[in-house]
Amino acid sequence: MHAKALDGCAVNQWFDNWPLAPMVASWNNNAGSAAADSAQKDNDTLPIAGLQQTVRFLHHLIQTEIDELGGDASGVVIGGFSQGSAASLIAALLWEGESLGAWVGMSGWLPFSRQIQQAAEEAADPDMAPQRGVDKLKNILEIPVSSTATAATASPSDEEPRSPMPIEYTPLFMTHGLEDDKAPIILSRMVRSCLEGLHLDVQLKEYEYGEHECSEEALCDVVDFLWDRLRH
Repeated sequence: MHAKALDGCAVNQWFDNWPLAPMVASWNNNAGSAAADSAQKDNDTLPIAGLQQTVRFLHHLIQTEIDELGGDASGVVIGGFSQGSAASLIAALLWEGESLGAWVGMSGWLPFSRQIQQAAEEAADPDMAPQRGVDKLKNILEIPVSSTATAATASPSDEEPRSPMPIEYTPLFMTHGLEDDKAPIILSRMVRSCLEGLHLDVQLKEYEYGEHECSEEALCDVVDFLWDRLRH
């Protein structure tokens, strides 16, 4: 894939995006300004094409692994590091098969987290917040929304009970170092806030000396998390 931030050079990446640390700094320095809004719009549109391809690829891979396990989706864990964390979380949020065993993200972020969280907060019925958030993500990526999207935007008197989405049964675990200079810790905190706004089961472990890496301590915590969730 060709990276716009690298003048179109071909690199291995799940989707295209601008460097994260300067982007976060621009939020802090220009919050609310027209320049910040314009930059945010560019940041938001750049990943879309790559994420559309990535979601299709990961969903096919997930289904292949489920088939290998005889249809047991609870034995499949999806996750990744850095951009892989972001890509796998998008795929997990949009997965429509049986609930997966878990998702793990290390030193990552969530594209469009602000828009997703805002859509969830605007739900007239709090129970519709998860659906509203996921449908917003589908709209951004130009993926057809589910049949419950109409109910999510209806008045409270028109809303009907909905079926929970697979992500609502999937435990989510994140790790992030406080000294990460490539994907600042604020990004994982934003992810946690967004996912909590969707009423999802999410944990974030922060590490005092962690940089942009999979530290031994973080990997041990991931193993403990998966052992606790999957041993039954």
